[in-house]
Formats: sequence, C-alpha cells, structure tokens
Amino acid sequence: MAKMKILAIKMNKEPLSTKVIYEKNGSLFIRTGADGFTKGTPLKAPLKSALNKWGFRSVVNPPEFRDSDDLIDNIGKFDMVSDGKIKFYE
Repeated sequence: MAKMKILAIKMNKEPLSTKVIYEKNGSLFIRTGADGFTKGTPLKAPLKSALNKWGFRSVVNPPEFRDSDDLIDNIGKFDMVSDGKIKFYE
C-alpha cells in the first residue's frame, strides 16, 4: 500500500482547520482536519501555488504516513522553524 508523503501543511491552532498536501502514487492531494483527515481531494493547482497563494508551508523533512489514523497520531509533531518552513519532529 502506498504511503502519503506530507509535502506541505497549513497549520492552525484549531486542528479542524489544519490542512495538509501530500503526494501518493505520483499525484498531489489535500486533506483537512475537518473530516479527521480521512478524505483526500486531488489538488487542482501546482504545489507552488498552494505555497505562495494559499498559505501552506513546505515541510523540510517530509514524513510518510500509511493512513488518516497515522496522520492524526503525528499531527502534533509538526512545528514551524525560523525560516517559516515546517519541520516534522519524530
């Protein structure tokens, strides 16, 4: 089973508003905390647009997760570093 590689995240203090962009099987998708990160919707724009216009931040060390439960268990391990990018702390 292919894993989700988290490439960008739009962090929010409210977990329901947190959004992630991930790559799976060569395609980009977006998931949101509003539905428990269960449904991936195809990203209909280049990743660069999401980073520049939609407020997403790139993840410098993109982790891979197997499913929404794995993502939820680890969502608190993302944090912003000094240059505005996001780092995943294992």
